[in-house]
Amino acid sequence: TALNKDLAFMASVPAPSDPANGQSLEYTVINAAPGVGVMAIILNNPQSSGTVKIDTNDPLHELIVDLPALSNPVDLQKMVEAVQIYQDMINSTPGYGFITSIPTTVAGIETYVKTSGRSIHHYTGTCSIGYVVDEHLNVIGIKNLMIADASIEQPSIQGHTYASALLIGAAAYSEITGNLDVDFN
Repeated sequence: TALNKDLAFMASVPAPSDPANGQSLEYTVINAAPGVGVMAIILNNPQSSGTVKIDTNDPLHELIVDLPALSNPVDLQKMVEAVQIYQDMINSTPGYGFITSIPTTVAGIETYVKTSGRSIHHYTGTCSIGYVVDEHLNVIGIKNLMIADASIEQPSIQGHTYASALLIGAAAYSEITGNLDVDFN
């Protein structure tokens, strides 16, 4: 991509156990070194939820964030399916030098995902329009404070949040400046 030449988006697909829930699995390859790629499997729209809290009036104080990743069994099942799809893809492409140390049994994959998985932070839905912000992105009940990121999405989009975050930023720009002609070039 123009922003990161070491990242290549590959595919976004439905989870086999929940095809009606949109593109819930995202596969991305990260260039770790010349000739070496690392597959990242991202669970879009997880069912596990956490909390974001403020415990002080100090605006510089850190938030208290609790993200119990894979605490919902549905999320763990989808990640197991995602790894199995990855393994099928690797096994159907012989001779390309793919190396994988991922277990092949469901129990082994569950353990692997729980111990090796990492969360990425694309928070959505924590400051939903109509609940936390109004239709102009202003925080309800607080003057001169606007939220312009993916946290206002509710429900979250079916896929990666990059494009929606750009559009929210453009909407904020238009709200602040009154300029409705936003050029993304």
